[in-house]
Amino acid sequence: MARLRHTVEVVPVPRTWFEHTVAIGWDALDQRFSGPGTNYASADGTLQAAVDAWHRHTDTEGRIKVTDEHGTSTCRVLLRSAAAPRTLDLEGGTGTGRRMSAFTGRLHADFERWWAAAARAGGRPAVEGRMRHTVGLARFTVTPAPAPGGRWRIEVVVRLRGRHVFRPFAALALFFARTPVRRQFAAGMTTFAERWNKQMPNLLAMPQERLRELIAKELR
Repeated sequence: MARLRHTVEVVPVPRTWFEHTVAIGWDALDQRFSGPGTNYASADGTLQAAVDAWHRHTDTEGRIKVTDEHGTSTCRVLLRSAAAPRTLDLEGGTGTGRRMSAFTGRLHADFERWWAAAARAGGRPAVEGRMRHTVGLARFTVTPAPAPGGRWRIEVVVRLRGRHVFRPFAALALFFARTPVRRQFAAGMTTFAERWNKQMPNLLAMPQERLRELIAKELR
């Protein structure tokens, strides 16, 4: 098993802004989805969506299917709740029909745990997930903590291991490639933090009506 760990500091997002933005996004989609049983398909057929639950104060749940030249991807989304987000669950997979190119994954985000950990160091991971492939399995956690200057310190831990008959080969590959893999992982995290810190202040300062217009445009 290989363990990757990296920590970055990012501009924090106020809870009120986050919850208000989620509500704006839900309202924008509410104009398209009338409730459970609603189906949507793009004109070119590459995107399909089905609504299983649509309640602002309880559950919002649906399934998304995307098809392109690389294959088909599916995702189930469950948000509790749009009015006061508590948890988000994502589960899905992708592939071209060939076993070695397919993978499945799931993610669970606990927002109450996030706000608690972001305010006081020593909190439990607020985001947990896994990605499963024929060759290997990756599990990851994301834990926020307060940082100097009011920022968030975000720790991401990823654990990698092989599966089935591929386990010894994956272990050998990870042993010899551990340094470049850790370097790329750290570089990816650093790049993400740099982009976040560059873009987020502009979004946080954006007037509400402009933010509403931007979200509506992105969700068309």
